[in-house]
Amino acid sequence: MKTNLWILVAIGVTVVVGSILFKDFAEQSETKNQRELDRWVHKMLAKSLEMKLSKPAVLIQRALENSGDIELIRDVKNIVRRVDLTFTRHSSSLSEIQVQLEANYSDGTSFSATIEKDWDELPQQIRKEFIQTGSSMIHHTEDLFAISRT
Repeated sequence: MKTNLWILVAIGVTVVVGSILFKDFAEQSETKNQRELDRWVHKMLAKSLEMKLSKPAVLIQRALENSGDIELIRDVKNIVRRVDLTFTRHSSSLSEIQVQLEANYSDGTSFSATIEKDWDELPQQIRKEFIQTGSSMIHHTEDLFAISRT
């Protein structure tokens, strides 16, 4: 009888510890997915702004990621009017998602870039939105200076 009780306690402890570790792993994965998407957005925007700002893309990207260079950030804010991300799930491959970045600038020009991501590489918020809406396309307007999570 005592042996059965200890077995049940051991199973209970294993389940609790396992669920805590799984939750921690899922949160780390979510943070990593969001950080990688943010970095890609920052990198693409930095490349597109390099000529407009006459600054190296690496400095622009660094400013977008950690908001260190106040003057450069002000210049970026003055040039970038809108940044949209569109996530498209194709019926031919439900696990592959196309992510399109579209940036509009104050001088009337625009820039776009596209990347393919696997379902598991998307931020959880985007996966959840696909599931809840049943849509094959999700659209988000980004606030560059609110997504500095990197």
